[in-house]
Amino acid sequence: MSISKNLISSSVLYLISTGISFFGEIPSASAITFYDDRADWEEAVNPNTITTETFPDSIRNNVSIEFESGIISTREDSEDITLGNKNRVVNLSWGARRMGHLGSEGYFYNGQLHNPDSEQTYSTANFADYITWHFPNPIKAFFSVFGSVQESVVITLNFDDFTTYEIDLTNEDDGPFNQIDDGLFGWVSDKTFSSMTFTNPYGSYEQEWAMDNIALATDTAATPDTNAVPEPLTMLGAGTAIAFGTTFKRKLGQTKKKPPVNFPHL
Repeated sequence: MSISKNLISSSVLYLISTGISFFGEIPSASAITFYDDRADWEEAVNPNTITTETFPDSIRNNVSIEFESGIISTREDSEDITLGNKNRVVNLSWGARRMGHLGSEGYFYNGQLHNPDSEQTYSTANFADYITWHFPNPIKAFFSVFGSVQESVVITLNFDDFTTYEIDLTNEDDGPFNQIDDGLFGWVSDKTFSSMTFTNPYGSYEQEWAMDNIALATDTAATPDTNAVPEPLTMLGAGTAIAFGTTFKRKLGQTKKKPPVNFPHL
């Protein structure tokens, strides 16, 4: 039994146009919408999927700690010296001063990072290289009270399709914070992520920040209204499909003259 060349060409073009190839599915571009108001954020997510974390109790500094909501916070240290590292839940007076007017009270999360490219100024303290929060379920939205955000705190969203997105909390295009600043901040994504990583890529050696009244959502109420820029890989895949389809049609027409074939639109 012979297989029609037209059928083969149509099948190949369909597979390429849908992003399926020997290299797997091409990841889509991520769309992120930012919020500085909790009520607006809640309108953008499915209210039945919201989980909150208010830190009802203290948790001592450790390499790995688990919050009541199921979030696990782990730190990575470059040296086997934990003095000065902060990956903990505490109740400190400066937290109440910084975040009390934002609704924070009692305990809050306190993290501390170092910049490996900066000179260490505290001889007795070795801060974490990075801290990663692992969520109990994949989420699409996150919101928090942030306190004392210093000059270099970057959050990397680790999407479940193996792509990433960086949110610079002190960058005017992403985060609303200046040096040692406080505020409400969150985002909604069109893709799920199961973890996010905190780093200090360009600040001084010690960078400290606080978080409280956290909210997570596993689903959105509607597609966020944002203009996502296609990732280079997505554009390359689309261009390859178009070029391949054009070449395939030309060669097929040169091989045997038959009535025109209606190829699928790309």
